[in-house]
Amino acid sequence: MSLTSLLEKHILKERIIEVNRGLGIRVSGTKAELIKDLLAETDRSPKGTLRLFNKPVLQDVCRKLGVSPSGTKEQIIARIIAAEQRPA
Repeated sequence: MSLTSLLEKHILKERIIEVNRGLGIRVSGTKAELIKDLLAETDRSPKGTLRLFNKPVLQDVCRKLGVSPSGTKEQIIARIIAAEQRPA
């Protein structure tokens, strides 16, 4: 699963708007447009992009991916990236 797909499927549009607002980039448009702008701003770095979301949002992504939501924010991000790279 790509980072784009992960954001599209597992993170609410409202959370993407919050992050984009914090970065000073577009906050209106389709979810796909908002994700495109976010990824352009973060150079498509999975770690860099995921760090922008708060821990409860990342824990929710973990639950949706079927991985443990416990631990530090960095541990959670590492699990999300590992799950993203698993073959489907």
